[in-house]
Formats: sequence, structure tokens, C-alpha cells
Amino acid sequence: MNIIKVAVVNPTRIFDPWETYLTIGTIGLCPDGMWLDHTSLTLAEIIRQKGFNVKYFDGENRLMDPFDLAEEIKCFVPKYVIIATETVDYERAPQINYSYVNRLVEMIKTFNSGVKVLVYGTHPMVDMISLSKQIDYVVMGDPEEVIPNLIEDQCGLKRGTWDTVGNASFRTENLDALPFPAVDLVENVDAKCSEYASGLKGKFIQLALSRGCNYSCGFCFRSTGTEIRRMSVPRAVELLTFLKSKGFESFFFIDDCWGGGLKGVEWAKELCKRMIPLDIKWSCQTRADIVVDKELAQLMKLSGCETVGFGLETYNEDLLIKNGKALRLDDIDKAYEALTGADLKVIMFWVLGLVGETEATIQRTINYILKKKPYGAGCLLAVPYPMSKMSNCKEGFVYEAYLKAGMVGNDVFKDLYDARKRWAEIDRQVSGEFNLLSQVKKYRPNVYERYEQALVMLRKMGRIA
Repeated sequence: MNIIKVAVVNPTRIFDPWETYLTIGTIGLCPDGMWLDHTSLTLAEIIRQKGFNVKYFDGENRLMDPFDLAEEIKCFVPKYVIIATETVDYERAPQINYSYVNRLVEMIKTFNSGVKVLVYGTHPMVDMISLSKQIDYVVMGDPEEVIPNLIEDQCGLKRGTWDTVGNASFRTENLDALPFPAVDLVENVDAKCSEYASGLKGKFIQLALSRGCNYSCGFCFRSTGTEIRRMSVPRAVELLTFLKSKGFESFFFIDDCWGGGLKGVEWAKELCKRMIPLDIKWSCQTRADIVVDKELAQLMKLSGCETVGFGLETYNEDLLIKNGKALRLDDIDKAYEALTGADLKVIMFWVLGLVGETEATIQRTINYILKKKPYGAGCLLAVPYPMSKMSNCKEGFVYEAYLKAGMVGNDVFKDLYDARKRWAEIDRQVSGEFNLLSQVKKYRPNVYERYEQALVMLRKMGRIA
């Protein structure tokens, strides 16, 4: 009997000139190296354990042209192709359109019209309008249970219960029950990390040890839920130990809210204590009001933490409140004191164009960053998630309409291009040696080459000066 083949795909997300121009530098294309995707690799392992022949295609980290990626998938001759719409770094997810998915799907279907294509992730939860009609199944939310069940059902291995999956979202409640990610399936990706943002070196992978966020920032759509689900500390240690045995030296915890929620700080402290003997290096992103705890900061350092990033957003308390961030300036000050006191590198992420933003509030935030001189200062434009409080897009969105929904609630910028120019000036001012574009050019020259090509094309099109 032939074993049924399943392709799990982490697609290349940049190919449109306008999107390349906006994404590289402006909205966080990470030049840190190769960010392997924990979720899709775990899904690949689940499907493999069910007896299918699974091959993993990482177009994103190989920066493959969609045509070349589709060609590779065609040569594998899969019966099912599973495509992730979430980005490796969640923060890039809302600003990137569906063109990369739709183009890949159309090419796959051209090569083999009989193949079944499944798409999952955050995007379908907020936008069913823009997806290609050639996609056979759309799964909203966590993929670990529904997708393997759907494939088994289609293959006649289970009784049919998954005919339509586009009208409900799914959550994986027990993260301890998930297998270790199928890192052995990754081909032609060296998984190396630079020191740019994470302060890490060596073979590298990102991990989500928890999902969900119980905060309600106005620019965010909490696609993983409002209740935080965590791996138990023993399971998290088992996962890290397994990956270390596979040669991974460094880890980035990409949790929606690392250490947050009910008993979250206690969980984080216990995890740090258990990580000390592992002799690993790691970094994370979290909230300022979580890392005000000096004991936690010290334990993070002892367990191998290098860098901690948190959302400063703006150093203006009235804007923090108005935009739903629920932070006080005292939280930001104490977090910086606790982290630097533990000899941890600090990255402050902040946003241009929040509701109520003025030239004065922008300058106040810049002055604060220049005074504190953090290890890094990541500045993004206020383009809110669809279905967030800040967004005008409530029932799905088309990319151009979504871009117009960004930069709302302020009169600082006349359009997104004007905002991007101002962003570039400010980023150079506050980032210094960590200027994002210069780091992309240094660490990912092939990405920067695409950026230069996009500039030429957009100038010919008259879209930029």
C-alpha cells in the first residue's frame, strides 16, 4: 500500500514590490537569521505519527520564489498540502496580505489540480474574503487537532465529521500533549541566529511555551484566546532538553504573553529555576508590568536569558490608557531598572501613530529612549489587527482597505508613505547600530536585494518618489 504523502509548508511571505517596501524595516522583517516555526513543525510531527509520509517545505527561511517552492512541492507529489498563514514572528501577521498564499496555491493547483490544499492560522479568523477560492479547506485557530482529523477523515480512516471547518475556531487546550517538533524534517536551513535583536548565537529556534493573552490592547486581535494556556514546567524542560540534544543552542520564547496571567510570574520563576542546569541561552518578549519583579529578572539571567523585549508603545500615560495598553509609566521605569539591574539586554518596542498621537507625544517617547539607551529600540507603525478596537475592519478585509485602516485616530501623518518616511528618520535616530535596514543588509543580503529591487519597481510605477 502506498503511504499517503502530506506536504507541510511555511510559505515565502514577500514577493509583491509594495509589500516588500512596507515590510522590510517598517513592520519587522527579522534579520536575526532563520526563525524555525514551532507550530508547523509540531503539526508535521503529529501527522507523521499517524502514519503519513510528511515532508516539510520552509520557503520563508530559504526565501524561495513561490514558483520554485511550488515546483519542489510538485516533485514530492503530495495528496495534501498544508499551508501556514501565520508568520514565524506573530507581530508581522496583520500587516501582510494573502497574495503570497494565493499565488502559491494557484501554482500548486496548476501543477496538480487533484491535490487538496488546507490553510490555517490567524488570518482566516479575521479575513475569509481575500483567500483564493482554490483552497479546499480553511481552518481557523490552532491546527493540531482538526487538521490531522480532517486528513484521516478524507482518507477514509475515520468517520466523516470534518466536512466544513471554516465556521469555527479551534483551540489546543493541553499543550503538554503535543509532541516535540519535527526538526529533523527541516532541510537546507542552517537555523543560525545573529545577535541583532535576540542577543543569541548558534543553532536557534523559536518556541511558544504558552498561548493566549488576557490583556486587551486596542491595536491587537487576540487570535489565540483571552485565557492563557501554558505547558507545565516539567514538559517545557523536556522540550528544551530534546531540542538541545538535536544541537539547538539558543531559544526565543515567542509566547503571546510570557509570564503573564494568573500565576504566570510564579510559573516563569519555576521555569527559570529548572532551566539553570540546562546551560542554554534564550530571549523572550513580554510585558513591562510582568518583569518589574526583580527576583524574576535575576532568575531569568541565571537561567541563560540574554535579552528581554517589551512593548513600550509610547512614553505617554494618557495614550497608553486611550489605546488599551493598561500600562503605567512607573511600570516601564521599574521594568527597565529590574532588567538592567540583572544585567539583561532590553529592547523597547514602540509605535508611531497611536490614537491621540501628536508631534509632542512622539518626541517625548524619542527623548525617553535616547535617555535610557536600551540595547535596541524597535519602532513600528500603528497598523492594527483587523477586528481590534482600533481597526475599522470588522468583518474581514481586503489588503488595500486594511492599509487605509492603519494610522487611525491621529493627524500626524497624511498617508502610510509619509508615515514610513518619518519612521525611517526616527528609526535611524534611536536605533543607532541596531538600525533595522542596515541589519537586514548585513545579515540577510538576499532580503535587502529584494528591497532594492522593490524600490526600483515602485519608482517606475510612480508609487514612491
